[in-house]
Formats: sequence, structure tokens, C-alpha cells
Amino acid sequence: MSYYLVDQNPIFLTWAKYQQLLREAAKKLGVNTISARIQNTEADYKVDEYIANKLELLYEEDKSVFLKEWKTISLKGEEAQDNLWDLIYDYCYYYRNCYLKDIRSVEDKIADDYSNRSYRLPMGKTFLLVHEAKPQKWFDILSNKVGKQIEVKINMEEVVEISGTLENFTIITSRYNIDCNKNLRIW
Repeated sequence: MSYYLVDQNPIFLTWAKYQQLLREAAKKLGVNTISARIQNTEADYKVDEYIANKLELLYEEDKSVFLKEWKTISLKGEEAQDNLWDLIYDYCYYYRNCYLKDIRSVEDKIADDYSNRSYRLPMGKTFLLVHEAKPQKWFDILSNKVGKQIEVKINMEEVVEISGTLENFTIITSRYNIDCNKNLRIW
């Protein structure tokens, strides 16, 4: 599931909001919700277009209400844990300055595939967020200095709360907090 751009506003859809829009689209378009989730199918394209148009329509109806209800993310507990991987994946794609890294063993990957957990948790419950910190000083940039990579190990079961927007959100865990925006801050 990817984010949508509505009037240059990145909109992250939580699983609950995505399911709501998916059911509505499937009913209106007469497609199966399961086939609509299979990427690069006709049903997938139809549903994706429907959701994009629906979000645009909601935005045009009342911009301030739309931005409050659809752009703002406020998740707690299990809902935060369920949406974490997708949110960070979209964050990585939006800023293109970090990526996710699978740290599971081969045995764990196979076990997850057989137990059908890979669909919702493609990298398991613990993974790395690798942020590429680029040089900030002009002489470092001109001399082609390579930036540093910062790896943050994230355990989904430790996540307590997520709040903000796709452009700027905070992950609160039981051990530390992560501010995710153009830069990454761990405190």
C-alpha cells in the first residue's frame, strides 16, 4: 500500500482507512477485494484510481477537515504497531534518504512465508531503518565526501504511539523515540 498525493499533500492510509476505501471501491466497481489487492491487475488499477479520485473529492469538499482527518496520523498501541512498517516504507520512498533492511535469518524468513505472515510483515517484527546522512557543509559536498549511514533497529512490539503526518511524524517506543522528517532524530 502506498501513499497518495492530494494537492501536493502526501496522504498515508492506515490499514483501517484503506480497508474502508477498498470495500467502498469494490462495491461500486463490482470487483473482488482480494483480487484488488494483487498488484498490477486490472482490479488493482481500478481500485487505486477510485481511491485517488475519492480522496480528491473529499479534499475539495472541505480542505481543512480533510487534512485533519486524512493527513494527520494518530495511532496508539496495536494499531500503531500494525501500521508501522507501511508508514516507514512510505516515509523512505517519500524522502528517498533511507531504506528498510531485513535482519531475519533464512530460517525465520521461510517460517514466516509458510505461516503466511510475510504479507503483513514483509521483514518480520524487527527490522533496520537505515538512514543515509549526507554531508551538510558545502566543502564536504564539493569534495564528494560520502555521508554516514545510521542504522536504527526497530521492534514493532515496542511501539507505543505514532503521531504526525507522513512528512513529519514521531514514533514513541518503550525505549526511545524517533522523529522522522527530512532528517532522522533519535532521542
